[in-house]
Amino acid sequence: MVSVNNPVPMTPPLSIFSEERERAKKLFREYSMEETVDECLEYQEKTVVKDQDIFKYLHNIGITSISQLQQLGKEQRDDVLRRLKERGGVTIRQLARITGISKSVIDRA
Repeated sequence: MVSVNNPVPMTPPLSIFSEERERAKKLFREYSMEETVDECLEYQEKTVVKDQDIFKYLHNIGITSISQLQQLGKEQRDDVLRRLKERGGVTIRQLARITGISKSVIDRA
């Protein structure tokens, strides 16, 4: 009920905190002031890895050509692809283009 002392009726969202109006308002204020680590619309810089850097990485782990990567056994190939995917900024599409291995195979690796 709306009155001079209570101009706003108790609404369902506020009643989540408490059935007592003043306590609900206090708890809502405390909840609103809590620090959170939520990431909703925060901007994150995208890192981009150049194709040359991927070739250098492959060379550093002993793969000197793309055909050598393609000829590896499934487990070894998937391990290399998994390590490449874990590097920040490397996309599945980029790996498919560079390696000649299908996106679905890279995605499952």
